[in-house]
Amino acid sequence: LITLPRQLQIIQSIFSFFNLTLSWTGAYAQLQELQKITQVSQTADDSLKYVQFDSIEVSNQSSSLQPRSFDAMIDIVRGDRSGRITVRGRNGAGKSTMLALLKEVLGDSAFYLPTNYSDLIFKSTFLNHSDGNRLLSVFNEIPLLDDVHYVILDEWDANLDADNVAKLNAALDALAKTKVIIESRHRV
Repeated sequence: LITLPRQLQIIQSIFSFFNLTLSWTGAYAQLQELQKITQVSQTADDSLKYVQFDSIEVSNQSSSLQPRSFDAMIDIVRGDRSGRITVRGRNGAGKSTMLALLKEVLGDSAFYLPTNYSDLIFKSTFLNHSDGNRLLSVFNEIPLLDDVHYVILDEWDANLDADNVAKLNAALDALAKTKVIIESRHRV
């Protein structure tokens, strides 16, 4: 009876250890998944063969262009100080590949939100929220990233209803006043 508090403390320590171990295992699994999501080939030339520039159109506030090369796309992106750049094209044209390569070139000055962003960890916890509310939570965290000048979004509107598309469009318009938004759109 005298050692009971000490025994309970030892049992609590053991449970804490297992909890910490499981947390690290879960974090490790999430990091592996993140690596798979953001993994880009070692050379841009290998990936660029999958981008069909003749099937991709790029538009910003003032014009609509068809980049003929990846270098032309980089020039378009770096030419804007703020605003929205929309990438459109048929399925399989290589839009997502091009956006991933842009992130690689822009480095830490760019934030990349892939199509399956729910695998990523953000400050907000939104397990029971709709796709639109989860995405809005993520968009609310992006302005806090001071070193980020470019925000790359891959088909952010793919699973959203019209109301959420309108809400998120407004959030992106506000964000585009200070950052360059490069987005691939599911809808026209």
